Formats: sequence, structure tokens, C-alpha cells
Amino acid sequence: MTIRVLVADDHGVLRAGLRALITAQPDMSVVADAASATDAWEAVQAHQPDVAVLDLGLSGMRTDELIGRISSETDCRVLVLTMHAQPEYQQSSLAAGALGFLVKSAADVDLIAAIRSVHGGASVIDAGLDSRGRDQAGHGVPLSQREREVLSLLAAGFSYEETARRLSVTPKTIETYRTRIGRKLGIQNRAGLIAYALRMGLLAVPT
Repeated sequence: MTIRVLVADDHGVLRAGLRALITAQPDMSVVADAASATDAWEAVQAHQPDVAVLDLGLSGMRTDELIGRISSETDCRVLVLTMHAQPEYQQSSLAAGALGFLVKSAADVDLIAAIRSVHGGASVIDAGLDSRGRDQAGHGVPLSQREREVLSLLAAGFSYEETARRLSVTPKTIETYRTRIGRKLGIQNRAGLIAYALRMGLLAVPT
């Protein structure tokens, strides 16, 4: 059985990264994504996903209202994925009807398992709300600043050529950086890069 997933987040690069991470799983597909609560509600009605992965604070309607509508009026189950690690956000989301709550810094480790659990009807609560996400700036990442920039762009879906143009280097140089990054992190596929970039707060296009 394929788990049909909706991704709702107002950050376009993050949505693309989550889509790539989820669709890389053999038992999952992303049937729609949305940038606002209004679009998310319309997408749930139109595409009837099994699980909705929602960010908090989407525009268009209050997130708790959106969670309540989805939970009470459809068969879709809600998993909140947010940067807000405070317990009160978890409590309000669960009270509104969400079945799961994760902070984004846990996405690479826990998101896929959480989607499967929520789809199966199990509650998923991030056990590390006090410790996760403290280092969103990437402190401790074993990468140079330029390696972080390359990783950010490649994880966001830019080609070697596009990345090279943005950083004013050659595509061959970007290929060399990619090999070096993969060796340092022990990651050889794009899904792994996206997951790492999510966890370290690097999934954003450098200016």
C-alpha cells in the first residue's frame, strides 16, 4: 500500500526538499503540496491524502482550525512538522486533533517513521523538544562555509551547472565539492543530502 501524503509549508525550498525525501520512499507518494492553510484544506478535499504533514502558522486560517477540520471532517491524519520546539505548541496541536508532532530538526531521523506510524493510527510525539533544534545555524557541522553553500543549493534541487553559476565557479568545482561533502558525511544520494540539510537548518538558498 502506498501512503498518500500532503506537504504544507510556506517555505518553497523546504516543501521541495520534503517532497523529494518522502517520494524517495518505496511506500510513499506526495499527492499535493500547499503554501497556505487555505490551499492545504482544498488539497485535502481534492486529493484525499492519508497523512497531512503541516507546518504551524500557515496563512489563510489558524493552524488549529485547519488541524481540526482535517481531523474531524476527513479520514486524513495530521502530522505537525514545525520549527517551534516549545511544549505549548505540541499541546495545542494535539488538542486540535493532530496525531503526531515533530520539530524540523528531527526530520532526517524521524519524519519517515513518523509518517508510517501516524498512517497506522499511532501517536507520535517528539521526545527531544528541549534539546532538538538548538543549533539551527549549523554549529558543529564538519563542513566549510563553501561546502555548506554547495550542499544547500544541491539539496534544494539545483544542478551542478546552476550551483556553479550562483557561486561563480565551474561545474567541475561543484562536482569536486559534492564528492568531498559525500565523503565527509558518508552520504552518497540526494535524499540523504536533503535529510542532512533539513536537520542542520541548511535547506535554504544562499543569498
